[in-house]
Amino acid sequence: MALALNPQQFGPEGPLADRAHRRGAVGLRVVVALAVIAGAYHHSLVALFDYLSTDTPLAYVGLVPVLAMALALVKARPRPGELRVPDRQFDWILGVCLLAAALSVAVLLPERLSYTFWTNRIDLLGLPLFAAGVVALLFGTRVLYRVRLPIAFLLLAWPFPYERVVDRVLSLSTDFALWGVERGLPVLGGAQLVRDSVYLVGDGARQFTVNVAPTCAGANSGVGFLLVGGAAVLLLQGGRLRKLAWLFTGVALMLTLNIGRLLALFWAGDRYGEEVMMQSLHPYAGLALFVVGCLVMILLLPWFGISSATRRGPGEPEQGAETGDEPGSAVIVHRPVTRLPSARTALVFVVLLAALLAGKNAELVRFEPFGATKDEVAGRSALGGVQVAGWTATMYEDVTWAKQYFGSTSSWWRYLYESESAGPAGPQRSMFVDVVNVDDVDTFSTYGLEACYRFHGYQIVESGRADVGTAADAQTVTYLNAETDKIWSIVSWVSPVQTGSGRRFERVVLLASVDAVGQWEPKADASTAGLVSFARSFVATAAGAAGATVA
Repeated sequence: MALALNPQQFGPEGPLADRAHRRGAVGLRVVVALAVIAGAYHHSLVALFDYLSTDTPLAYVGLVPVLAMALALVKARPRPGELRVPDRQFDWILGVCLLAAALSVAVLLPERLSYTFWTNRIDLLGLPLFAAGVVALLFGTRVLYRVRLPIAFLLLAWPFPYERVVDRVLSLSTDFALWGVERGLPVLGGAQLVRDSVYLVGDGARQFTVNVAPTCAGANSGVGFLLVGGAAVLLLQGGRLRKLAWLFTGVALMLTLNIGRLLALFWAGDRYGEEVMMQSLHPYAGLALFVVGCLVMILLLPWFGISSATRRGPGEPEQGAETGDEPGSAVIVHRPVTRLPSARTALVFVVLLAALLAGKNAELVRFEPFGATKDEVAGRSALGGVQVAGWTATMYEDVTWAKQYFGSTSSWWRYLYESESAGPAGPQRSMFVDVVNVDDVDTFSTYGLEACYRFHGYQIVESGRADVGTAADAQTVTYLNAETDKIWSIVSWVSPVQTGSGRRFERVVLLASVDAVGQWEPKADASTAGLVSFARSFVATAAGAAGATVA
């Protein structure tokens, strides 16, 4: 049987050549769309991807843009029976409105909200608006409707909502992890409980302390699976209840695997020491088990009656067919009402706006509480204590368990400062001064003060900035500890310091109870003012202006 081919089909004017041309044009627009979105929000996305290298409950939030992109590429396929909007007037109206909203977030809110704009990551609210506007202008409202769920999925990259509920999640996951470790240690050994969640690992001179903090309790892998699995169920075939059952089973599996991870770390620490446990295994064991857990849940899909098959329906056109009437589509507008700019004009408009947003996004570094410290001139370390006139400093605690967050070479020393004379609110005033010394300043942004307090269930009453004499303004926070009904005020700053091992970074945190008898004034604003005044004396003394006594 001979196969007859029509040469005109392959010519420059043939239907196959025209289809290939349209596919190439669509592919080019896809590349441009991804490039302008990534470029416009480059600083925001890089900061979001940094979560992936941390051991926090929000570690896998950095996967959201990647998952959204993958979903969009799949969901963008034409579907039979969908509405068509060939009138580009509506595309321009909707696209320009969405881009104007994204531009407003980037231009108007940073100056108004100051550093809280970055602390609460408001910048990420503009990302889905900008992405939707780009799709509307470059591809049309019809394609925007197809990818509405992937674009809405980008909202899950916003850390702010997680931080409001993460304390409850952490409490449950921590209780479950400690329950599992308590039952597994008698079998495997390797550690013994000292108090609460603190364990002694090893024996003799090699013995060290490990705190199973909430961030190590498996919440990150549970949240990570909800994000990855949530993206997957949008493409899978199956009932909603079956999908929900699969998701929650995956979360339970991740939490269970985390118990095994903790027991394995204790076992390795007991036999091979702290360095092997904390530096060689701890940073990678969680990610490895997360991948294993995801693979197991993929294998279990048939058990839940969920299919991964995605078939093209009858009469559905091939992907990339973006022009012409598609079978089964409902055309709601047949011809343009007014003459509008061409597709090339839309492309130029989007690129220029992306360049403007890229500049605004790069400027957000100045709203990071610790973003300006990298280029400052290094001063002297306060680890050895700073003798402030009128105050007596006493070494209170060497916090060793925090090395798992700030690095093996980090140090955290807590001092108790007491006034040598009576204060306006009582016979004596006192406060804690924490000095955390690290080699990577980015860890201070990763484990920020407000996020830390929210993780522990504390209520942030107010926050702001204050000039204490450092190059970057200090951060001020007032929070309520509901368990003790105490209000605490905090003033904190970060500065580069010069030590015997070279250039490092220090975060100094002043903590004072607002309503404790005989300490600071009962008003939060007065207490913060007092702390700011002390902070200025502390900074001046540490800099040598008043004769510093440092190690």
